[in-house]
Amino acid sequence: MPSDTSDDYTYAEYVDMCTKIVTVFTDSDDVAFVAAGDFNCRSGSRFSKIFNQFLVQNDLVCIDIDHLDSVFTYVSDDGQRTSWIDHIICSRSLTANFHDVKVLYDAVCSDHRPLCASFICPVLCNPVYVNNDVRHSKLPNWCKATTDTTVCYKDVLNNYLTNTDIPKDLLSCNGACSMSEHHNLLDVYYNKIISCMSCATENVIPLQSVHNQCFFVTVRAGTAYRKI
Repeated sequence: MPSDTSDDYTYAEYVDMCTKIVTVFTDSDDVAFVAAGDFNCRSGSRFSKIFNQFLVQNDLVCIDIDHLDSVFTYVSDDGQRTSWIDHIICSRSLTANFHDVKVLYDAVCSDHRPLCASFICPVLCNPVYVNNDVRHSKLPNWCKATTDTTVCYKDVLNNYLTNTDIPKDLLSCNGACSMSEHHNLLDVYYNKIISCMSCATENVIPLQSVHNQCFFVTVRAGTAYRKI
């Protein structure tokens, strides 16, 4: 999201970025929406009005504002100024699924502090037929993964990822691209990465039989990664 430099251009750019975020969701077949990151919007700022309208018009909720009070997610280089500009937003139907919302002040990885929340979602696992009479579902059990198992997983995953090349057209893209061809290439690349992770997990991590399972997704804003 653009930083507010108190001019008409950044104001219009912020409105445009909010529109693009919603468009990604409305153009998909998904029924619920979650976004997290640096929205460059603190309470009372010029962008705050746009941000709040964006939430109301699209029936979205800002999870961290609902759960927290008087926190900060940004610290200036000299340590003299702080602000709360990172947010986690979601469809209203998902609000009850979020809990344990907090700022990780000890995780100093940039001038932003990670904003963290846990999301619980019931999942019906895909069945694996063992024989004609018994139907089981199996999921990886990371609790049973030993140190050696984890090292093996990293090695196997690294081997898979080594053979997954970044499309050369994306390396020359400036990041603010509207080319559908680049979007498709990015989708394919992300799917390959997910496939690598799935294959490595399936080949190395011990499995356990389950029926219905709940999984937790830790959503972090203000960092360069997501933890699943």
